[in-house]
Amino acid sequence: MYGIVEKFLRAGCTTVRREDFALVKWFQPPEYPDGDPLWVRVELHGPDTQEYNFLRLDEIDPSRVLYERVDRNRVNMMRLEGVDIMSQDQL
Repeated sequence: MYGIVEKFLRAGCTTVRREDFALVKWFQPPEYPDGDPLWVRVELHGPDTQEYNFLRLDEIDPSRVLYERVDRNRVNMMRLEGVDIMSQDQL
C-alpha cells in the first residue's frame, strides 16, 4: 500500500514508556503502467482511499520516493528504496 505520513506524534508520560506514532493517509491500490513495481501511479482521492490512521512507527515501512503530479487526482511515484510486491493479476 502507498500512503503519505502527514504527522508524527510521541505520546507518553514519566511513568509510562513513550510511544511513537505516525498519522498516515493511505491511497487507493496502485496501478503499474509499465508492469514494473518500481514505477506506480496512485489516485490521491476516491472511494477506496482510506481516511487517516494512527499507527505505531514499527507498524509501517516508510520508503523514500520520487513523485510527479499527473493531475489534481493522480501521482506517478518511483521508489528509491523499499519493496513493492505485485500480485500476478496486476501485471
